[in-house]
Amino acid sequence: RKVILGINNTFPNNSAWRFFPSYASFPNPTMPFSSGLPPETISITNLQSNYTSANFTGLKVGDVNNSADPKY
Repeated sequence: RKVILGINNTFPNNSAWRFFPSYASFPNPTMPFSSGLPPETISITNLQSNYTSANFTGLKVGDVNNSADPKY
């Protein structure tokens, strides 16, 4: 509420971006966080060579209308 009112310009105790594995799913799209956040990590065991398949999707905190510019 304070960000919307212009009192604060950041969300305290939170990073501006959250990153989830690209395969993460939200069971209820109308309330995506009702079952909690998906893990923000990918575990790689027994790494023997370069691994280039760890893909993440970024979510801008507070971007309710998908208008965030990823350059900022």
